[in-house]
Amino acid sequence: MPDTISNFLGCQNDGTRSDVKNRLVKSSMFAYGEDSDDNPNKCLLVSYVPKRNKNVLLLSTLHDDSKTNDDTGDAFKPEVITDYNFTKGGVDVVDKMKSEYSTSRFSNRWPYTVFCGFLNISTINSQIIYRENTNNIITRRQFISELRFSSALEDSRMKHRKKKPSVQKF
Repeated sequence: MPDTISNFLGCQNDGTRSDVKNRLVKSSMFAYGEDSDDNPNKCLLVSYVPKRNKNVLLLSTLHDDSKTNDDTGDAFKPEVITDYNFTKGGVDVVDKMKSEYSTSRFSNRWPYTVFCGFLNISTINSQIIYRENTNNIITRRQFISELRFSSALEDSRMKHRKKKPSVQKF
């Protein structure tokens, strides 16, 4: 690990991690990613100590400066963290919707777990689109049930394949 990154993350030269006890409360450290022809990924890494012995690390490709947000009442909090806290509500809503009725089941196979995660997100997205287009508010469970039995999922190509004798039927 390069020396500057090790120092930023609070690591000793031997790779062991030092504690954040030496950092001042409400202090911030910023690291900037290089923007070059070879690497167009400009990013900002911020380390913020909100209270004693706590360290918040955040990586952003949206922000590129070390501004602090004066609007929140906490003049020392970086704008990156304030923006994240302001916009993280969507993640909480999706987690709540997934917990109401989930398509995933317990499995030790990671491809199945990833597939069920994609299925959860896609059904939530399609339910939001359905609700916005029809103004019909239904529960997630009811939506998944209607989606399952919907003839809209069967297009003409699937119906055509059903009629072919060479296609294996289960």
